[in-house]
Amino acid sequence: MDSDTRIWSGVGESDIDPVPVEKALDRFATNTSEYISERIQYFDPFKAESEADQRAREKAFAEASIYQIFAENHDRSVSQNLHELTRQRANDSDYHEPLGGYPEAIPEYGHTLLCTEMRDELSTDARIAFEDALDALDLEKLEDHVTLLLEIQTIYELWGYEPNPVDVSNVLEESVAYSDIDVISATLYETYDLAHISFYYHNMGGSYHDSLDKVTGIEFSDLLHGLILKYIGVGDPDAVLELTIAGILNRCLSAEIVTIVLSWVDSLIRETGYLEAYLYGDEHFLPDKAVEEMEEWTVEQQEWGNNYHTNLIGAIAGVVLTSYIDSLDVASGSFPKDGMGDLLKIAELLDTVDRSPARAANQLIDVRNRKTTNKYKNILECVANHIVSSVK
Repeated sequence: MDSDTRIWSGVGESDIDPVPVEKALDRFATNTSEYISERIQYFDPFKAESEADQRAREKAFAEASIYQIFAENHDRSVSQNLHELTRQRANDSDYHEPLGGYPEAIPEYGHTLLCTEMRDELSTDARIAFEDALDALDLEKLEDHVTLLLEIQTIYELWGYEPNPVDVSNVLEESVAYSDIDVISATLYETYDLAHISFYYHNMGGSYHDSLDKVTGIEFSDLLHGLILKYIGVGDPDAVLELTIAGILNRCLSAEIVTIVLSWVDSLIRETGYLEAYLYGDEHFLPDKAVEEMEEWTVEQQEWGNNYHTNLIGAIAGVVLTSYIDSLDVASGSFPKDGMGDLLKIAELLDTVDRSPARAANQLIDVRNRKTTNKYKNILECVANHIVSSVK
């Protein structure tokens, strides 16, 4: 990658400070990884002080294991203390033996065992316990949980379980990937579901099927581009980065979109040193009981509870972007400063249209007259259709 390639660290159209692409990506990947390492004590499921704290730690530890699977699949390392904690817990009988009586807990515990096995560090007892759970899992109990089934098929696939009992094509047909959602109508829940389907459809980068565009016939690229810009407009780095990972795995993101994501995230990292989550009212990344108990936590653990998920997703995005950045042509240097402003105008438009169609109509006129936006005309057409339908 050309060291002189520039992106912009601000999010406005003026006074934007140029930043080298490599520097922004390195800072982003390093800071999110360090965030996890520096707060490793809160991820340990064996150090909980209450039942609610236990549930929070178990969830976070499982998600940290997903991060490590992405890292293993892309030949990247994680911090030594996270690696060591994962190895210790995976091989502890108190961690893996409960799977024998409750194989439905594979999504909660399986990622930790899987990433440890991928490193050839899983004990024989833990391996036997996990394989017994994989054998015993009743998939019919999960047939209404499409994304969960895709997650489990990924575990079977990466474990090398043959034959894989989950039919990916049949499950995918029941998912949100085949629905008629668009960039305006997609809820936050559907947005995350779409990202997770992509994670597991491509086995967290471990192996690849055809892109979802080809499989579903849906313009997945347009949808992801629009949703990424929409959540930049909202100010939600967690959603933006989940969608970015999904787009990279599907090989369907434009260099401009990757550039604006890196630029925007770099501006956030430079401000605080890590990623602060955008929280929607009562919505939270922790289990409800843990949220209710958070007031009793230390200030440091409260901060972790609010922001750990966004930094884990940031660390995963850092792994994936670092692996594929050269293939995305971000280094071409062809994305002008005013192009950044044009895309930010689309982001603002997408954030506005649901709340104020009349205001969005005026914004749409301005955006359509900008030279960079022609590539994203399908997104603008979706906005126009929404505005028209809202005034009927």
